[in-house]
Amino acid sequence: MSLNNYQLNPEAVQNLFNDFVYIIPEKSSDLIIKKHSDLPSAPSIPKINPEHIEVKKEETKPLKEIKKDDSFNLKELKKELTSSKISKRAIIIIKEEDAINELKTFLFKILQAVKLSESEIHLHVLSDGSSVDLNAILKDYSTQKVLSFGTQFSAEHKAELNKETVFSKDTKLFQTFSLKELITDTDKKKILWGNLQVIFPSK
Repeated sequence: MSLNNYQLNPEAVQNLFNDFVYIIPEKSSDLIIKKHSDLPSAPSIPKINPEHIEVKKEETKPLKEIKKDDSFNLKELKKELTSSKISKRAIIIIKEEDAINELKTFLFKILQAVKLSESEIHLHVLSDGSSVDLNAILKDYSTQKVLSFGTQFSAEHKAELNKETVFSKDTKLFQTFSLKELITDTDKKKILWGNLQVIFPSK
């Protein structure tokens, strides 16, 4: 339908039609009539179905199982944690009469020669005339070596002079001359030094 050469009032024309009327100015005097069905429709928004939403769960890895052949032994660990004993590389026993500054200095020189520091030992001073009660000493300390200088052991220990003997499964006993004897006797020093190199071998 052409409506050329007419001045049109858009509002008036609109009342004549059921559909929208568009007038394009300056380019054409033709009236273009569009129906609702010809107009572009708004894009449809897809509906989200919550049932199809997948929630990715983090994979949980099972805890490592402790095996029997692991690097630590549970029994030994429990024993170590519950033990109240102080661990020392060696327990040194001397007589009360040898516990004077000059002889103690001499003793520590002997121990330093086999790389035993003061912090690595427990020094036990025995009352004059008393015999060594190793079981009582080992209640508080654990060690692999017990060195006795001039002290007496009970017969049950069967300790021989300058000969290392087994006291228990974990501890060995060595009895030697008193410090007073050693400090003045070169031959006894040599005997002691030969034994100490076997008892405490250099690494």
